[in-house]
Amino acid sequence: MAGAYYGVAIVKEQLNKPRAALNYYYKAIEKDNKYDRAYYYAANIHDRLGQRDKAINLYKRVIELNPNDFYAYNNLGSLYEELGKYEVAKKYLKGSLDLNPNFYKALFNMGVVKSRLKDNERALAYYRKAIETNKKYYYTYLNMAVIYIGEDKYKNAVEILTEGIRNNPSKEDLYYKRASCFTKLGLEDRAIEDIRQVLSLNLDYLDLIKKDKDFYRLSKVKKFKRILKEYNHNK
Repeated sequence: MAGAYYGVAIVKEQLNKPRAALNYYYKAIEKDNKYDRAYYYAANIHDRLGQRDKAINLYKRVIELNPNDFYAYNNLGSLYEELGKYEVAKKYLKGSLDLNPNFYKALFNMGVVKSRLKDNERALAYYRKAIETNKKYYYTYLNMAVIYIGEDKYKNAVEILTEGIRNNPSKEDLYYKRASCFTKLGLEDRAIEDIRQVLSLNLDYLDLIKKDKDFYRLSKVKKFKRILKEYNHNK
């Protein structure tokens, strides 16, 4: 029975054995060539393995079988964005949003495409809508900050990163990016406090902080040197 092979595939994924899972998804498809979930999760694995062409073909098959699958539309749009095929990406992301206008991931990915096309105003609008539908997806705040930084709007970047930190207080990337912005604004004490927060959350950032050119101006500040020494000792 196709369902039995599908069930084994799910277990293999939970055991972090993606290639074994893929084998069982295909066995499920052999037994039932209209098993849309088997195609979908097989596509997910191919995507994670970097096998984009296979993932694309399987997601398209999912849509053939289930035209209302807004997840598959979104995933296709994301893959085409990664391939630099932005017009095709927009088509599939629009398909996802037509089916579910409040799907945060499709809103986010449409923001990415608009940003790639240098349409920052529309990109920011999509990112803001994505935040309205999911405040916990912290990459949205980071991407908005990157746009503002590219426009030298560091205060705007700080504002959106602060909002992101308020909703995601354990995400070190948000503090790191805000520390960089504070440095650009000459707010060294606030930058150093964010750096301390980054290191308290993830000590692996220590070497990156030491090498980051954005923090060169802090290299002679006693408080900054003391923090690096403290966390270097803890590493």
